[in-house]
Amino acid sequence: MSIFRRRRLPRGRLLRQVPLPGRRAGVPRGALHQLRRANRLMGEGAYARAASIYEELADEAQAQGIWRSPQLNIQAGMGWVMAGEIPVGMNRILKGLRLMPEMGQAGRLPMVATRLRRNLQDLGFEAQAASLEEELRPLLSEEAASPAVVQSPPSRTTLPGKCPHCGGNVLPNEVEWADANSAICDYCGSLIQASS
Repeated sequence: MSIFRRRRLPRGRLLRQVPLPGRRAGVPRGALHQLRRANRLMGEGAYARAASIYEELADEAQAQGIWRSPQLNIQAGMGWVMAGEIPVGMNRILKGLRLMPEMGQAGRLPMVATRLRRNLQDLGFEAQAASLEEELRPLLSEEAASPAVVQSPPSRTTLPGKCPHCGGNVLPNEVEWADANSAICDYCGSLIQASS
């Protein structure tokens, strides 16, 4: 059974289920529970268990065309790398990065790739960081040739460190802003309110 499958709603309730503005392809309740669990496990250092959950969520999201699948693949990859399964992790990270342009996230690709390369170096995976850079060189040169729209965070706003809905890390310089006071979570697509 698909973790992203939605229940059929009675016709009278259908209109009340309209998502908030900025919530694209919202995550069904079962998947959101799994995402919270994976984020908690990652924070507790149970990297392999977290990675397997992210991997399942990523595969389901990709099969259904949910635009958060690149981030889920990347998170699964980092979990595998941190669990010592380096080849599996690097393949997942590359898969997620390559999916970003397909999912309309090409403008964010250079920033995310730079952060991942830096994270790998900080963890002592110099060879993997260099390999990542080499693998992405053609894709990044395509992106550099095309005009990219870069969103800058609204001034004088602060986002929480974790998404209040799924517990995923919030990276203020990488999130997509829905408006001047709210950003969209990279993992669950929920609106995250900024404080002034």
